[in-house]
Amino acid sequence: MSKIQNEKLAFWLYPALAVITFAVFFQVRSFDFVNYDDNKYVTENRHILTGLSCENIVWLFAKDIGRWHPLTGLTHMLDCQLFDTNPGWHHLTNLLLHILNTLLLFAVFKRATGAIWQSAFVAGLFAIHPLHVESVAWISGRKDLLSTLFWILTMAAYFRYVENRGVGWYVIALVLFILGLMAKPMLITLPFVLLLLDYWPLRRFQSGTLLRLIWEKIPFFAISIITGVGTFFIQRSIGGIKPIGTLPLTIRAANAVVSYGKYILKMIWPARLTVFYPYSEAALHAWKVAGATVLLLIITICVIRFGRNYKYLLVGWFWYLITLVPVIGLIQLGEHAMADRYTYISLIGLFIIIAYGANDLFAHWKNRKMILGLSAFAVISVFAVCSAIQTEYWRNSKTLFEHALAVNENNYVAHYCLGDWWFQQGKTDEAVAHFYEASRINPNYLLAQTGLGTALARQGKLDQAIERFRFVIKYDPESDQTYYNLGVALAAQGKYDDALQQYRKAVELNPDYVTVYNNMGAILFFQGKLDEAVNYYQKALELEPDYADAHNNLGAALSAQSKFDEAIGQFRKALQLKPDAANTHCNLGYALARQGKPDEGIAHISEALKLNPNFPEAHYYLALILAQKGRIDEAIKHAEQALELAQAVGNKQLANQIQKSLDLYKSRQK
Repeated sequence: MSKIQNEKLAFWLYPALAVITFAVFFQVRSFDFVNYDDNKYVTENRHILTGLSCENIVWLFAKDIGRWHPLTGLTHMLDCQLFDTNPGWHHLTNLLLHILNTLLLFAVFKRATGAIWQSAFVAGLFAIHPLHVESVAWISGRKDLLSTLFWILTMAAYFRYVENRGVGWYVIALVLFILGLMAKPMLITLPFVLLLLDYWPLRRFQSGTLLRLIWEKIPFFAISIITGVGTFFIQRSIGGIKPIGTLPLTIRAANAVVSYGKYILKMIWPARLTVFYPYSEAALHAWKVAGATVLLLIITICVIRFGRNYKYLLVGWFWYLITLVPVIGLIQLGEHAMADRYTYISLIGLFIIIAYGANDLFAHWKNRKMILGLSAFAVISVFAVCSAIQTEYWRNSKTLFEHALAVNENNYVAHYCLGDWWFQQGKTDEAVAHFYEASRINPNYLLAQTGLGTALARQGKLDQAIERFRFVIKYDPESDQTYYNLGVALAAQGKYDDALQQYRKAVELNPDYVTVYNNMGAILFFQGKLDEAVNYYQKALELEPDYADAHNNLGAALSAQSKFDEAIGQFRKALQLKPDAANTHCNLGYALARQGKPDEGIAHISEALKLNPNFPEAHYYLALILAQKGRIDEAIKHAEQALELAQAVGNKQLANQIQKSLDLYKSRQK
C-alpha cells in the first residue's frame, strides 16, 4: 500500500475510532453524580462549585494538599463555571477527554511505528475495553483521563525530540510531564516507559548507550522522585496511606502478585467488574498466589527470551508491570485490593503485545489480513457491547452499588454507599440496614460507623449515635467530621457546652469548617451570648459569603440586639440566595414590624405560611403583629394555630410563650 493510500486510510480511521467510542459511552450524558468521591471532588466542594476565581485557584495549588492534582481540579471548576452542577455535561467532558486520548494514542503509535492497523487496534482496545469504563463513566475518574492525555502528549513531544534532537522539544516534553503529574501523581513511572520506548520503537539502544539514555532522562527521574516522595508523606500524614501494620507486607505482596494476574485475566475476560474490590482471604489462597507468580514468571521469561527479536514484547510487558507499581498495593492506598481505573494506562502495554504480536504470529498465513481484520472487528465489537453494559451500571449510586453487591455480597463499601444514598433520599430505615451490614462485615470501616451514627441520630436514637461517634474518634482522633457529628448529637440532647467542646475540636482540625461556625453561633445565640454568636456567624460568612443559613442566623442575632437595619440587610441577602426559605421570610417580617413597618412584615410572614402552613413561629409572630394593629380576632386565630402546632412538635417553651400571648389577646377581646 502506497504512502498516500496509508494516509487516506489513517484519515478515515480517526473518525471511526471517535464514533465507536462516542457510541459506547454517550449514554453517560443522562447519568448522575455518584456518592463515591464525586461529593469530595465536585458536589460538596464549595471551592469547585463556585467556579474559577483567584481564591479557588490558590486553594487548589496551595491548600488542597490531601488531593493534590490541581490541574484536574481546574477542569472540575471550569465545568461548574460553565454547566453548574448538571452532571450530564461533566460526564461529557470525561467522554471528550477519553476520545481525545484514543485519537492521540493512535496518532503517536502510527507515527512512531508506521504500522497503521496495529496502532489502530491498540487505540481501539484502549477506547472500548470494559476495564476502562470506570475512568470514563465516573466523574471523579477525570484525573485518569487528564493525566493520560499529558502522558501521551509527553510521548509525542519526546518522539519529536528524538527525531529532531531539538532542546525545545525536550523542554516541551518535560513541561507536559510536570502537567501530567499535576493531574495525577501516578505518572511518576513515565521516565521508565520513555526508556522502554528508546528500545522500541525508537531503537536507540546500541552498545554502551544505556547510561547515556538514562542520563538524558535525569530531569524526568528527579521530578518523579520528588513527586513520589512528596505524595507518600502527604498521603501518610492525612491518613490516605494505611499504617504498615494494617496489612502485613506478606499480605500486600501476595495481593500485588494476584492483582497483576487478575488484571490480565480481566483484560481477556472482563467479567464481574465492580467499582470496589475488597480484600479477600479467599482471593489470596496459597495456590492462587503460587499460580499468579508462576504465570508472571513464565511470561517474563518468554518476553526476555524473544524480546530481542520482537522488541515490542519486552516494551509492552514491562510497560504493564512498571506502570502498575505505584498502585499495585505494596503501599496500601485506601481500602481496595485493586481497581479497574488503575489499568487505564497500564493495559496499553498488553494491547501493544496483542496488536503487534498477532501480526507477526500469523505472518505466514495465506489469508492473514482477512483473518486478523475479522478477528479485530469481532474483538472490538464484543468489548464494545460489554462496555456499554458495564457503563449502564454507573447511571447513579443506587445502580452502581447494587451491582457491586450482586458481584460480591460482602462488599462493605457498597453497603455503606447504598446506605448513604438511602439516607440522602430520606429513607432512614433502609440506610440504617445497609450501615449496620457494612459495620458487621468490617467493624473497622469507620465511614460505615459514622454513617450509622448519623442515621441513628436522625431516628432520635441519640445515645446509640453518640456511642458510634465516640468509637470512630477513638480510632481516628483527627476526624473533624466526626467531632461535628458528635457535636450535633450532643446539642440535640441539650448538652450545649459539651457540643461546643466538640465543635471547637472540629475547627481546630479544620479551620475552614463553615458549618461548625454556624452551629456554634446557633448554640451561643440560644444561650443568650449574642456578641459571641454574631462573631461565629461572621466567621462562617467570611469563609462562605453565599451561605444563606448563616446570613439568616446572623440577622436573627442582630435583630435580638435591636440592630434592625443590619438584621434586615442579612435577611434580604439570605432570601436572594434562598428565596423559598420560610424561616427567613418569617424573621424578616418580624424585624420589619419591629422597625415600624408592620404591613411589610405581615406580607413576608404570610409568604412564610404559604411556603410552610405548619410553621408555629410564623403563626405566633403574625399574631403579635396583628394584635399590635388592633386586629385581635385574627391575632387569636393565629395564636391558637401556633399553640396547637407548637404542642404537636413538643416545643414546650414556645407553647408557653404563645399561651401567655393568647390569654392577653382574649382579655383584650372582652
